[in-house]
Amino acid sequence: DFSMTDRDGNTVKLSDFTGQPVVINFWAQWCGPCKSELPHFDKLAKEYDGRVKFLMVNIFYDGKKEKTLDFVSQNGYTFPLYFDDADSAVSAYGISSVPETIFISSDGKITAKRVGAMSESTIRKYLTQLLREKTE
Repeated sequence: DFSMTDRDGNTVKLSDFTGQPVVINFWAQWCGPCKSELPHFDKLAKEYDGRVKFLMVNIFYDGKKEKTLDFVSQNGYTFPLYFDDADSAVSAYGISSVPETIFISSDGKITAKRVGAMSESTIRKYLTQLLREKTE
């Protein structure tokens, strides 16, 4: 488990989403590969809303949330945005580079971990597997 803050500064824990499939994407706005996959995550977060919880966790932002919020706004992204203020997510999952994505089943098991940018079709494959885990 780890804590993070949402866009409004409210503390949220990963355990708040227990019982539903979760996708955690660790990213930074200065990261080129992250920028390439953010539109896909934004699209899929909308498409899978209610079936999969997306946690787009911004890390390595040097405490400048406003820059991140401006970046997200300027690009029209509406995905669920969180900040790893205390580096608790980075520590919990051993994140050392971005982007990195973790897929967690509704029973809390990590089903996949992917380092590097993904295409929309690749993300969809992981989501299909994640939802299959939910029904098995």
